[in-house]
Amino acid sequence: VWDGTTFTQPTVGEGTEGKPYELSSAAQFMWFRNKREDDGAGAFYKLTADLDLNHVELGAPTQNTFAGVLDGNNKTIYNVSCAVAKLSPRGLLCISSGTIRNLTLDGVSMNSPSNYGDVTGGLVGPMKGGSIVNCNVLNAELHAKSCVGGLVGKVTGTSTIENCRTSTAEGKSLYTTAASNTKFAVGGIVGLLDAGAATYAAPVTLTITGCTNDSRVGGNP
Repeated sequence: VWDGTTFTQPTVGEGTEGKPYELSSAAQFMWFRNKREDDGAGAFYKLTADLDLNHVELGAPTQNTFAGVLDGNNKTIYNVSCAVAKLSPRGLLCISSGTIRNLTLDGVSMNSPSNYGDVTGGLVGPMKGGSIVNCNVLNAELHAKSCVGGLVGKVTGTSTIENCRTSTAEGKSLYTTAASNTKFAVGGIVGLLDAGAATYAAPVTLTITGCTNDSRVGGNP
C-alpha cells in the first residue's frame, strides 16, 4: 500500500529488454511514474506484484511523454486516484507514445472541479502513438471538463489498442462537465481521435481490435 510520500528505486533490473526494471511495490511504481519523466524514453519496466495505491492523490501531471515499455505482467494496480484542479492531462500515465501491456487497473477515480481536467483517461491521458495491449480499467469513475475516455482520453498520433476492457463502478459513469452547448467528447475506450487544428494536419490512424466497453457513458452527469 502506497503511503503517498515514499519513492523507492528498484534494485532489480537495468531498464533493458532483457533486464527490465522490476517494480515490486507501490513505492517503486511511483518511482517509475516520476523517474520516467526524466529518462524513461526507451526504458523497459515490469511489474512483479499486485499493487495498492490506496486512493492517494497521484499529484499534478506533467507534459512529458512516456516512450518506453511497461509490462504489467498480468498484475493489477488497485485504487488509483487523481483529482488535480488544473487544466492538465490526467491518467495513471499522463502522456504516452510507448507500449503498455498486460496491466489491469481496478478502482479508478479521476474527478475534478467542473472547470478543470482537460483530457482524462483511466490509463493514459493523451496517447501520442504506440500501443496498449491486454489492459483493463475496471470499476472506474472518470470526469473532466472536455474529454474523457475509459482507457485513453485522446489519441493524437497513430496508435494501436488491442484486447482491452473498461467498466465503470456501480452507479458511476464516464462523463464531462462541459456545458451542453460546448464541445466535449466521451468514449468507453477512447474519448477523442484528434489530428490537431491545422488544416493540413497529418492523418492519425487508430486501430482498435478485440476491445470491450462495459462502462456507462454520458456527455454530462
